[in-house]
Amino acid sequence: MPMRCLALECVWGVPMSVESVGLVVFGLCALLVLYHHAFYPLLLSRLAARCRQVELPDIPQRGWTSQAHDQVLPSIEIIMPAYNESACIADKLRNLAQLDYPTDLWRVVIVLDGCNDATRAQADRTLLEPECAGLPVIIRDFQDNGGKVMRINQAIEAAQSSLVLLSDVSALLPVDCLLALAAHFNDPRVGAVSLGYRLLSPGSEGEQAYWDYQRKIKMQESRLGCVQGAHGSGWALRRALFQPLPADTINDDFIMPMQIAAQGYRVVYESRLSALELECMSVVGEQQRRRRIAAGNTQQIARLLRLLSPQQGAKAFMFLSGKCLRVFMPYCLLGMLLANGLFLGLGSWAVALFLAQLLGYGAFIAMNLLQHIPRLRLLRVINYLLLGHWANLNGSVRYLTGRQRGVWQRVKEA
Repeated sequence: MPMRCLALECVWGVPMSVESVGLVVFGLCALLVLYHHAFYPLLLSRLAARCRQVELPDIPQRGWTSQAHDQVLPSIEIIMPAYNESACIADKLRNLAQLDYPTDLWRVVIVLDGCNDATRAQADRTLLEPECAGLPVIIRDFQDNGGKVMRINQAIEAAQSSLVLLSDVSALLPVDCLLALAAHFNDPRVGAVSLGYRLLSPGSEGEQAYWDYQRKIKMQESRLGCVQGAHGSGWALRRALFQPLPADTINDDFIMPMQIAAQGYRVVYESRLSALELECMSVVGEQQRRRRIAAGNTQQIARLLRLLSPQQGAKAFMFLSGKCLRVFMPYCLLGMLLANGLFLGLGSWAVALFLAQLLGYGAFIAMNLLQHIPRLRLLRVINYLLLGHWANLNGSVRYLTGRQRGVWQRVKEA
């Protein structure tokens, strides 16, 4: 059936043939896939380039000695929820002991959530080391496992500082990060700040490429005034803007900053300083992490619907294009394959298109089952991308069927 006839049938409401339905569904799915992966990043880049450049504040230099401007610095509380972190807690405490900030203006609160390993003992031993002498640390050791979000809610509500920095135990912070964060919050329009993120040992080239891409996207989002979520390795907020989260929240480091953005504050990205992730994940662990994040992506659409209001402006555009569409990508890819099967009778080109999809997915499945690493970098990146979509589908289905819970899960170990 000619394409012109198909279009007329759609316009005038005439019942469409199976082939027509297949073509329309295929076209819509393909358009969404292209928009999310190609057109949206280009459009975001153009919008960011046209936006007035907001200068990053200068980072004060103290040299670990008292300075005159110390009197105007805000108080900061570093909150670290922890569950079975015996492998990383010592390195984290030694790292915190090197942070440059007035000692009477900050403290560390470690919230142990029912740990059943040696996290507490390892922390106590490390705090006795000379380099950790004077480190302002409070350890709250809960015997029951209430979940990360419950502990974050309790710790922030009990905080007495004006700023709160949330940080994973497995990530090392730059020595001047507190000074940099304080400089950002001098701007009353700023409600939250995310540090950058680097991997000590990327699990694959695709993983490194993904985080490089994410860094570029977040820098552009920051220019538009609203980074879409923060890195759990290190991000800060104004305590007065905190809104407690439901205990079953999965992606707390996305929903919390976006709640602040919805209140009209800027969420910015500090690209000059990055937290360093120490732990290296296995392939299985990486997929479990991505599956969990995907479940959280599905959850956060329902919980942040107000961000899709046209009144939110650029925030709504970025949330819809960057986060919401990500949830639908595996369904679009699956829809393209199934829809293609409906119009095979239109010609050899339709059959070739269908076979190309089958061969592509078949090669992807075989490559991962055999743990084969392709030589071409482009194929490695595509493979990582498809693994992400598979985890996205898996996580989305798990959340919609009630099988994904917002509790601690150890998936980092290599």
